Amino acid sequence: MKDQRIGIMVIGEAHLNADRCASLNRLYARQLEIKFSKDPTTSNGRGVVIVLNRSVVDTDGIKVTEIIPGRAMIIDMKWRNGKPLTVLGTHPNIRKPDAMAGDTNIVEDAIDRIPARTDPEGPVAALDELKSYLHLVDGWRETYPTTKDYTYHQVATGSQSRIDRIYIKRPLFDHTFEWEITTVGIPTDYRMVSVKILDAKAPEIGHGRWVWPAHILNDKTLTKYIQDRGMKMQSEMDIVERWEIRDPKCNVQTIWATFKCEIGHKARERSKILVPRIIREIAAVELKQEEEQMLLSAVLTEKLVRLQKQ
Repeated sequence: MKDQRIGIMVIGEAHLNADRCASLNRLYARQLEIKFSKDPTTSNGRGVVIVLNRSVVDTDGIKVTEIIPGRAMIIDMKWRNGKPLTVLGTHPNIRKPDAMAGDTNIVEDAIDRIPARTDPEGPVAALDELKSYLHLVDGWRETYPTTKDYTYHQVATGSQSRIDRIYIKRPLFDHTFEWEITTVGIPTDYRMVSVKILDAKAPEIGHGRWVWPAHILNDKTLTKYIQDRGMKMQSEMDIVERWEIRDPKCNVQTIWATFKCEIGHKARERSKILVPRIIREIAAVELKQEEEQMLLSAVLTEKLVRLQKQ
């Protein structure tokens, strides 16, 4: 959530309890606000969690409503300029949500499964009815009408599916961008669906002050440069103090300012080199993943055809 600046994260099958939730809220009190709905039929099974990133969204005055304990809850919160935003679930006596996210355990089209197949008509029709009632659309599929990508990989069978989705109201969908399915940095069978929502009435914000990217902090080339340049800076300061040389252009403060400026330039230089390398590696892995998905789809489809002929 910190690295990708995710404002609101919805987690299904959270397997959390009240004590653990309270502990997490204490541990990450400055960064996160965690809302939890427990399933009353189990001690720590199922459950729904909504995590809010304090650095991205306003967490004051949030209203939480449990629709089905442990299965569905809804939050009402303030967005930009006090504008209300409702996330997740539905209830006829509560404002219809602007977005709904979660693991639906079904797909709406055969393209969302490997091997390709349609799901039972009943659950699909029920989901379609809910979408129509709430005026929601599958944002990722609207953005990529013919793309094949998946959020769940069943290791035992090799099958894959896009059962995790974010639905969003059509007017709000027009202000969304960067719909993505990405692999997260924790061991799991699932991949994360994410989107960015733009407030059309928000004031224009500039690029802000440049900060050192986290990925260059462990760069050995940059570290060595800083060490060598730091030793040179220390020598220059020692000479100034020893000979009591001080004027507006040569003093400890100007030496320190020059040092910061030079290592900043070096950091920018290394960042431009390292980022493309990382992007290339990610792109290569994603391409390989896509090729493997296509191969797997063909293999599983062929196997399915053989079984059906028997």
